[in-house]
Amino acid sequence: LEWRFYEALEWNVLNFQRNNSFHIYIKSLNDFYLKNSSLWELDSDNSGFKWGNSSPEENTLSFLRKGTNDNNFIIAVFNFANIERKNYKLGVPLFGTYLECFNTEGSLVINNEELISKDDSVNEMQYSLEINIPSLSAIFFKIKK
Repeated sequence: LEWRFYEALEWNVLNFQRNNSFHIYIKSLNDFYLKNSSLWELDSDNSGFKWGNSSPEENTLSFLRKGTNDNNFIIAVFNFANIERKNYKLGVPLFGTYLECFNTEGSLVINNEELISKDDSVNEMQYSLEINIPSLSAIFFKIKK
């Protein structure tokens, strides 16, 4: 359907499960964005973004979004391949416990335990986590406060 400014929105399409599931997912994504200032606080400043892992062979990449406080950051990891990545090493900037805070798999939590970083440098980040990334998905992590 195409939006037509001269007609009301066709809200009845939310009666279809697939459309309603997508609506709920987008609402969750918007809530996640608004609640995590590191995703938008330094949008116009280069210091708010840092590349992480990037592997064209594996079709994966990650980056870090930072807020004005150095402990306010989120790490985003993407798997563009049609296969799951198990025990993927993800570079993180600080030693500590990390939690999965959002993923594109809906309400399913992929890395449900607390993840403790290891003193193992990956891509210019001093520490790392071992995570699982489903195929064709994105996962977001933040350090536990």
